Amino acid sequence: MVLRRIIAINSQGFISFIREALIDGTGHQRLGLELTKKFWHFVQKKAYILDEINTHTPCLVDSDYGGSNILMQVTQKGWTVSGILDWEFAYSGSTLADIGHILRYPLSAKNRFEQNLIDGFVENGGFFPIKWKAMSKLLDLLAWVEFLN
Repeated sequence: MVLRRIIAINSQGFISFIREALIDGTGHQRLGLELTKKFWHFVQKKAYILDEINTHTPCLVDSDYGGSNILMQVTQKGWTVSGILDWEFAYSGSTLADIGHILRYPLSAKNRFEQNLIDGFVENGGFFPIKWKAMSKLLDLLAWVEFLN
């Protein structure tokens, strides 16, 4: 059974989640004292960025949106997404969480991948706030901290 927590997608929710997993949980044991202190300082310094996310239009977030879970097909217009697999960790939230996940290495290192992703997202009605990249990376940190815990 998977138990889910409700996390506010803002600076307070972000800090609270990381404190719970990293400081109160077991994450700090895996990072060590010095790296935990540095990471905690970073979290407190950058968390404000998430206060600018528009949470009024949540969507279904896959939460494992990576290359191995995306089915593609060739059409007359070129390659298109035909399906998304592995929804076991899905939740209602910001599309930026999935953007952060898919832009992890190695896909982020692929020539033109990021720009093609942005173009396709916008062409299909998506919107990127000004600080979208920082927001998506911060949201993706939640998954990494959960792994540590």
